[in-house]
Amino acid sequence: MVYKLYGSPMSPYFLVAAISIKLVGGDYEQIPVLPHNDDPEFVKASPLGKIPALVDGDFSIADSTAIAVYVDAVASASGSSSLFGSDPATKARIAFFEKFAQSDGTTISSKLVGIMFRTPDDTEALTEAKKEALKTIEFLEKHVQDNGHFVGSTYTAADVAIYSHLTAYQLFEVLDADKFPKLSDFYKKASELPAFSEPADASKEMAAKFFAKK
Repeated sequence: MVYKLYGSPMSPYFLVAAISIKLVGGDYEQIPVLPHNDDPEFVKASPLGKIPALVDGDFSIADSTAIAVYVDAVASASGSSSLFGSDPATKARIAFFEKFAQSDGTTISSKLVGIMFRTPDDTEALTEAKKEALKTIEFLEKHVQDNGHFVGSTYTAADVAIYSHLTAYQLFEVLDADKFPKLSDFYKKASELPAFSEPADASKEMAAKFFAKK
């Protein structure tokens, strides 16, 4: 299954959608756009101008979690394992960590990227944002299971969301392997899988090109 996926690899939200598609065995054609682009096809797929947006034939949806739910449901119909769990407790725990990453994680990663976009010389603001990021990282370090996942024994939407936002954090070197060994190992092992590494590498490559111009 090949989907059309609108957005930018530098967006953690885009990474959530892209990795989810890859993880359930699908693929995507990336159509690069920024939020609120006036391209008619993008507007049709995302009336509010948000990224990422997915198109599958006559169906379209714009929201990283909604996209993950959709592609997982399509894959599950053919027998693939679910990114969102099967029993009530697992589903609830996945939802908790996915929501945590998409709220607390997003706020901080957006702040870090925003500083680099708008005020790259504001070292004080960058230092404060990194301190906030460390609080999130400290929390996550305590909740990585011994098997390297956040919920269950396979990669779920919780792992995908956390990995996507850690990728943004990694641009600013705030994940210290000595201080946070379990979380660092989680990130390293996930990065060894093409489903995670291919979208993440595209994000890092784009970020490197952008920051090189600053």
